[in-house]
Amino acid sequence: LLYSDGVTEALDGFQRDFGEERLIGLWRALAGSTASAAVERVMTDVQTFRPYATTLALLQDIIAEHRDRFEWKKPPYEYVTDHPPIDVLTGDPALREALETGSDLREIERRWRKEIAAFERESRAFRLYD
Repeated sequence: LLYSDGVTEALDGFQRDFGEERLIGLWRALAGSTASAAVERVMTDVQTFRPYATTLALLQDIIAEHRDRFEWKKPPYEYVTDHPPIDVLTGDPALREALETGSDLREIERRWRKEIAAFERESRAFRLYD
């Protein structure tokens, strides 16, 4: 398997890289595929890499499936005693509420992407390197 770091260092919207382990696992799963089919699949995977969004979707499904028993961990969490730990971890109670109500996570993700792009533009002048 020959690849460039552009594949393994491809970032999702939250600056997490695709990674070598993930690429190798995917390549092994494609054993027996034609070279062009394997390359297309790898590139599709790299372009749709969204681990945080996937985690949120799984959480939303768990909440929906186990609504009668599901509970978030109660405070305290580390040094915070007045907010649910999930709100501390995500930085936003609106995200917890969206998960609980079954809101469209794609819309939330689109909003984040706009915010991330705005931050990147605004912070460019202050970066030591890109």
